[in-house]
Amino acid sequence: MRLRDKKIIVGITGGIAVYKVAELVRLLKKEGMDVQVVMTESATRFVSPLTFETLSGREVLCEQFASTGGISHIELTDWADLMLIAPATANTIGKLASGIADNLLTTMVMACPKAVILAPAMNHRMYDNPIVRDNIKRLSELGHVFVGPEEGELACGWTGRGRLAEPARMVEAVKDVLTPKDLEGERLLVTAGPTREPIDPVRFVSNRSSGKMGYELAKEGRRRGAEVVLITGPTYLKPPYGVTTVMVSTAEEMYNAVMSYFPQSTIVVMASAVADYRPKLIYEEKIKKGESGLTLELERTVDILLELGRNKADKLLVGFALETDNLTENAKKKLREKNLDLIVANTPATMDSDSSSAIIIDSSLNIQTIGECTKEELSALILSRVVELKRRG
Repeated sequence: MRLRDKKIIVGITGGIAVYKVAELVRLLKKEGMDVQVVMTESATRFVSPLTFETLSGREVLCEQFASTGGISHIELTDWADLMLIAPATANTIGKLASGIADNLLTTMVMACPKAVILAPAMNHRMYDNPIVRDNIKRLSELGHVFVGPEEGELACGWTGRGRLAEPARMVEAVKDVLTPKDLEGERLLVTAGPTREPIDPVRFVSNRSSGKMGYELAKEGRRRGAEVVLITGPTYLKPPYGVTTVMVSTAEEMYNAVMSYFPQSTIVVMASAVADYRPKLIYEEKIKKGESGLTLELERTVDILLELGRNKADKLLVGFALETDNLTENAKKKLREKNLDLIVANTPATMDSDSSSAIIIDSSLNIQTIGECTKEELSALILSRVVELKRRG
């Protein structure tokens, strides 16, 4: 889900991790969000409000009784879609758990009818203090969402759980909260990336797939409330948070992993670029360079999508068609032959790009043409079609 046009209040309290929040605000603005920063007095001692005014494009609010341009704290919380407090210190967490509103930020939280996300950051001993844990538990029970803290080196020199969640993880938490849970109760299986078919111990046959499309589908599915398993070939992407990720290399390994998770899945999206052929002979030692050329004899790999289509029963099955010509007609043919409910057709130009365009065709041959968009946006459109098909039954 993109956050374009969403409105968020970012509350900043006094902790050394304040510097990370500058990147958070930048990322939220990059997503198209309208960001209003509110800082406690102690937070301004770590980073100047001018930094956040420059990044957000809005005047930073600090004082309880300062002018807010005629907008009260009540109106601001009505304006916002969500509040995110980062870093959330032990002090602020304690105040909120006790109903104390003694500065502008805590007063706004008390008045906020929307979701509130807190990203704790503190020394690991403070985080492990039973009082702090009880306060977090109480706020969680009241509906507040916590992201982090993470394990790692702390500003005090100690190592432990207390680091502020990374900005990208906090942005993901915002998406989680704002995304409708229309796939709740579903078990989504997604495949991603290429496969590598070995020639010898150092060489292999593969393709240009980056895995980005499958990873975005896995993340979007989790945001929508599904239980997600991602089976991925080799990529340089970080495994998505909250997703069961299974790493494979060859087409055979992909087949075995998919068949292992297929029976318990309700929706399967095959976004991986599985090799159609593999070397018939795998050399045990590195092939030495010779004067003459090298001829490789290839054999077919198992057709995973065809196997799934034959055994899908009441599962909803989505495939991808990568074509260099006759995109729509070839996609329709694959849709029919593989017994798919939905197919997403695109060209090789999308393989290692952050953007994509596609044609989505369902089993009734309804065609939806998608112009250039990000792969995150395309993943949302694909799963919206899946939700629509699930509702039709």
